[in-house]
Amino acid sequence: MELPMDQQEYITIHEMNKLLIQDIEGETLRNISIHVVSPEINIVFLHFDEFDVEIFGAFGSEILKIEIAIRRDTFPTVELPQLNMFRNQRINQIRIIGEAWNGYGFEVSFDGIFDRTLIIQSIYSGDKPEGLEDCLRIGIGHYVYFLEDKL
Repeated sequence: MELPMDQQEYITIHEMNKLLIQDIEGETLRNISIHVVSPEINIVFLHFDEFDVEIFGAFGSEILKIEIAIRRDTFPTVELPQLNMFRNQRINQIRIIGEAWNGYGFEVSFDGIFDRTLIIQSIYSGDKPEGLEDCLRIGIGHYVYFLEDKL
């Protein structure tokens, strides 16, 4: 059975993403910046020593796509101070999370940071905020491993 074209393209992008995240794992993240098409986050840039990674929406951002590029300054970008904890940290794992139209994105874990991860995800995750159509969201996953006796 042949899949419709958009499903074939989803699968192709997803499979390419799985290959590309292997190239990023083990690298040291130097900085994170974003390109904004007001008020939405359009592209997330992960800056490494030798290359940049661009993460952006495909098909109206229902799935995200990764591209690895030589450092480019073609877009005006903004840095997010909330994400400084991840600067100069070595990536030990990247996981694909969600699925098309349901929060597709990436969760990035770093050496030595056991309770927080960087999350880059499509705006489409169940519901979406009013007025946001084709964009990404960035979050910090915070994990709890134990509870103190006094709780």
